[in-house]
Amino acid sequence: MAEFVDWSRALPEEVIARAIAVLRGGGRVAFPTDTCYEIGALALDEQAVGKLPVNDSGPLTLALSSADELLEWAPGAGPTAARLGRRCWPGPVTVITDCERNHRLPAGTWKRLGDNLAFRMPAHLSVLEVAQKVDGPLLFAGTEITDVADGQDPFGQSADLILVDGPTHFRGPPTVIRVEGVSWHIVSPGPVTEGDLEDLLRVHILFVCTGNTCRSPLAEALCSKLLAERLGCAIHEIGKRGYVVTSAGLSAFSGGGAAEDASVVAAEYGADLTGHRSRYLTEDMLARADFLFGMTRSHLLSLARATIPGMPPPRLLSSDGEDIADPIGSDLETYRQCAQTIWKSLQELAPQFENVAIVSTI
Repeated sequence: MAEFVDWSRALPEEVIARAIAVLRGGGRVAFPTDTCYEIGALALDEQAVGKLPVNDSGPLTLALSSADELLEWAPGAGPTAARLGRRCWPGPVTVITDCERNHRLPAGTWKRLGDNLAFRMPAHLSVLEVAQKVDGPLLFAGTEITDVADGQDPFGQSADLILVDGPTHFRGPPTVIRVEGVSWHIVSPGPVTEGDLEDLLRVHILFVCTGNTCRSPLAEALCSKLLAERLGCAIHEIGKRGYVVTSAGLSAFSGGGAAEDASVVAAEYGADLTGHRSRYLTEDMLARADFLFGMTRSHLLSLARATIPGMPPPRLLSSDGEDIADPIGSDLETYRQCAQTIWKSLQELAPQFENVAIVSTI
């Protein structure tokens, strides 16, 4: 007979310790998640994995404690899967990806998984805490159960410990997405819609300078112009083609316009800075970035101090490895030289941007 623990009434640390003890003893734990209750075992324990129920409620999934773990267990998953993990987890999304086998997973686990790897990171503290404290991921067998009452076992004795936390938040299964390279499609619909995913999967390119009035706005405008040319679309349409290009300043005063000469030079390239408003760099911008560029080594040092999960390593924009000096207060020719350096660097970087773009569904 299963043991019941009420998550809402017990001390969380005691519940987590009990769940870990059951798992390490080869048992199975029914966890509340943000979607449905799921039955978990340690993925590295072949015997426990073999006891997980077989059902029709979606693929067996590896439950991670952080999005960064995705590439550890699926090193060939690619940028689309990694971007989904960074922007959707913790949350009601399962990502299925084709990749080579991670040999830390035993043969019995691979037998249950089949040819594909499915990953989750449910937004429930019990799962996140347990997954963080055990060796390796949890392996989940999904159910369609969205509510559990204390003392009533709806899992047919498939779990040794049941963590009870009432009805789940979404009251239904997660969105299941299959990823192949840079393409994706929804296998099973859920709370996160196709429109949500199109927005979440856009490539974010972020340029950073000091005041966000000269260099980084020029980089933003010229990058948008370059992408539009290469994609064969208008500048305002690059969002529909999978890109978000932004800029910000480490010491910016929000709401200011671009420097007048920066606007003049941008116009010479067919770009427009008349509507630019300076922005102060935020943690959210850094967390969403796929590419992060500073104008000087000093900018890189400042950016390197940020400890934002999933933030890409900051890079110097200049293709020759030199600082791009601030043209503020200089003449128009200095601005033109600055723009020329930025344009040349962006042309060399463009293939990198295109190789990670989400251009279509499977």
